[in-house]
Amino acid sequence: MVLFSLGVVILSFGILDWIRDCNTQHWPTASGIIRHSGIHLKELMNSSRYYATIPYDYQVDGVWYSSTRVSFGDFWNMGNGSMKATRILSCYPEGKKVTVFYDPADPKVAVLETGLTERTWTAIISGVGFLLWGTLPMIWFFVRTM
Repeated sequence: MVLFSLGVVILSFGILDWIRDCNTQHWPTASGIIRHSGIHLKELMNSSRYYATIPYDYQVDGVWYSSTRVSFGDFWNMGNGSMKATRILSCYPEGKKVTVFYDPADPKVAVLETGLTERTWTAIISGVGFLLWGTLPMIWFFVRTM
């Protein structure tokens, strides 16, 4: 039952991420510029992770905004080694002009990359896996009690 419940929770987050990721594809755009790009070391769950940090500025209706979000799945821009973070940084060097996708209802929420992310797929696949794994013992129990 625990695995089934965990699957429901993870799958729910995956579906919410899927909806949000799909919505970003329809957001308006603004011109932006990468202010800086670098790799930072973060401690996460007793291990070191390298994280790409890419602050950028953009303007919407005469108001300047700043963000560091590459995509909604940018938690997955981390890695045990710096290779993944370096690969992301190579796409966004300091001073590069970029297209920024911003939420029309809240322009301070913005991303550089739209669409479904690795995080979304991971949540959906993991959620379905836990659901199935948690369902099998319940089916076995009900079949056995009949």
